[in-house]
Amino acid sequence: AASTRISVFTAAVPFISVLAACSLMLVWAEHWPANAIFFRDAMILATAGAMTAYSAPRLLEARGASGNTVDRITSIVELDQLAGVFGLMLVAAYFRPQGALVSWQLPGTAWLFLTIGMGATVGGVIYAALSRVEGGPEFSLLVLGSICFVSGMASFLRLSPLVVCFIVGIILVNLPGGPKDQIREALTRMERPIYLLFLLVAGSLWDARQWQGWVLMLLFVATRLLGKWLGVVLAERRTAAGLTQEERRSLIFSPIGALSIAIVVHEGAAGAPLL
Repeated sequence: AASTRISVFTAAVPFISVLAACSLMLVWAEHWPANAIFFRDAMILATAGAMTAYSAPRLLEARGASGNTVDRITSIVELDQLAGVFGLMLVAAYFRPQGALVSWQLPGTAWLFLTIGMGATVGGVIYAALSRVEGGPEFSLLVLGSICFVSGMASFLRLSPLVVCFIVGIILVNLPGGPKDQIREALTRMERPIYLLFLLVAGSLWDARQWQGWVLMLLFVATRLLGKWLGVVLAERRTAAGLTQEERRSLIFSPIGALSIAIVVHEGAAGAPLL
């Protein structure tokens, strides 16, 4: 319960600070109201900035922190990640791109249920397919192909591929039996190459000659740091959390993680490319 209350402040306050600052920047850069998609872009950046990397507990452990400290930071990080995925699902459902290229016009709640239904249905199909394949290169290839298939379906409908893949992962992990250990091993082996591909895509999309991107990056880093600091201060005052110095430092200066990079690269490109 204490970790949940702390996570609310350490995720919500950075989200609000990054959202406010980046909205003002994007309003000016994207010439609002001629291009009012700035708010969706700002929400994506705010969602990425609110999350904490999974490496934060490992860094604490490497510095010799106690087991209780590492466990509490791990719980807070996991809650931050869950809140980020849930927020991303709401953004993709209720802040959708408009225009002639979008053929389906549905209410936001319908897109929300469609996201959940797609993830659950495809997750069951992939579970049945993976259960019939033994380990080895074929299994890894099927896992990678399944990720690409789910991402392609979600992108075609302008949904969040990260959220749909997250729902598929929940299905695969919680259904009885199945090759859970093999799936985890395959994903762990492919994790770094996939992150490298994300960075390659980000570098290809970004025009380094545009000064707006550099300003937005500096603004994002500064407001995220300020938001994390304010979140920790408010968490200690409102919840009597009693955070140690190591925990405060870890929550304030922790990296944003690979999931945040994936959100900015893929979700920004799926709607309107970020600066």
